[in-house]
Amino acid sequence: MVEGLDCAGTDQLIPELAIGVASGDDRARALGHLARCIRCRSELESVTKAADALLLLAPEREPPTGFESRVLVGYRTENAGQ
Repeated sequence: MVEGLDCAGTDQLIPELAIGVASGDDRARALGHLARCIRCRSELESVTKAADALLLLAPEREPPTGFESRVLVGYRTENAGQ
């Protein structure tokens, strides 16, 4: 039998639950608690909505090769005099 979680334990797992990467055991334990706790369900819903909104901001395609390096060089150059 899977041991249940309290609010503190569930709070720790909410980010992983929201993006769907919690392990099976952790997910099962959290779902048991979420079935009984409206506060934790509300928190999970809020974090899930935020995570879903962030996905909409992601580019539709990968940036070109070397993009990150060019951004870092530009950043370093721009902030070198500060």
